[in-house]
Amino acid sequence: MPALFRTSTIHIVDARKHFAFLVGQAHRSAKCAGDERISLCRLSSPAFANRLPEPRLAMIEVERRVEYDDLTRGLLLEGAQLIGNERVEDVYFDTERYSVTSRDWWLRLRKRGEEKTWQLKVPAQGGMKGSAVDTYIEIEEPLEIARLISQALEGKETRTSEMAADDLGGALKFLGLRECISIETMRESHQKEFCGCMVRIDLDRCSFGYQVAELEIMVEDHADKTEMAKAAALLEDFIQAHGLQNRSAESKLLRYIKTRAPNHRRALESCGILPAS
Repeated sequence: MPALFRTSTIHIVDARKHFAFLVGQAHRSAKCAGDERISLCRLSSPAFANRLPEPRLAMIEVERRVEYDDLTRGLLLEGAQLIGNERVEDVYFDTERYSVTSRDWWLRLRKRGEEKTWQLKVPAQGGMKGSAVDTYIEIEEPLEIARLISQALEGKETRTSEMAADDLGGALKFLGLRECISIETMRESHQKEFCGCMVRIDLDRCSFGYQVAELEIMVEDHADKTEMAKAAALLEDFIQAHGLQNRSAESKLLRYIKTRAPNHRRALESCGILPAS
């Protein structure tokens, strides 16, 4: 099952220096999306990879999700420091045939008040194989997002890359993408020291009646698998110490698709992105 839907994930945030490696691994088609034209083979071309911006400092986010209620909320927040509260709206985009999410790619526009941020999550190779923790590369530059999407849907770069510099939403619409999911979340964020490490605790209450606690530890982008494994083990110890070992939870997005989007769910099941129900 893709890491996005597991109870543990690592997200490589803003990690452009891993991007050329990623696209070199993307030699597969998305026939399950019902479009024989879709291919990622050209993504690995040196000319394409060489046009990527220089990398900036990135962080890796090691995350676990657990269910919570009033009792477990109290246990989690005992001794924790409040960071703040915010309203977050995540709008996900795909084609009518789900050509993007059927390849385990996840494109969203995150809205925080007046701030709007585009993000494309794509699976990364490497990481901690054989564990419950996998990796996604998160891409936030509009030009990179447009290049990837246009390559994936059309097999070539188009003028959408130029359009994206001014209006990524318009460029995506030109490629046939539309809003497919919108999730509004009220988020209460805290941080808590545990065994010499700072654990971030995000308590999310979603507009469709689901609530989940996201627990995360940040490590530097140059950390090796051993450091990532240590962070994952520390989170597991944190969960055990708070009596939450039997409260693993699925992501907000998975819960929404499974309960509110039957056509989308069936499309992902047919590709093996989701297990058959």
